Amino acid sequence: MDPQEWLKTRFPVMKGCDENWTMERYDFPQNVRDWIKNNWIKVNEKGGGTYAEPKYFNDKRNDPLHAWYGMSSMDEPS
Repeated sequence: MDPQEWLKTRFPVMKGCDENWTMERYDFPQNVRDWIKNNWIKVNEKGGGTYAEPKYFNDKRNDPLHAWYGMSSMDEPS
């Protein structure tokens, strides 16, 4: 199944996830994991790597009241 379709079907409101908990716990197929790693923004290394959907990340990065755990407002994502 197409990775975007798989996410939309199973997690329609997901905007972020980590490798060790979310991807493992919910048994994400490898092609979905690869798609997220290649198309979303890696926010930090917590949980084996935390990824955010790009629009969501940029909206939150510009919000002065939001802080990513483990990332200061001056840090750039990897």
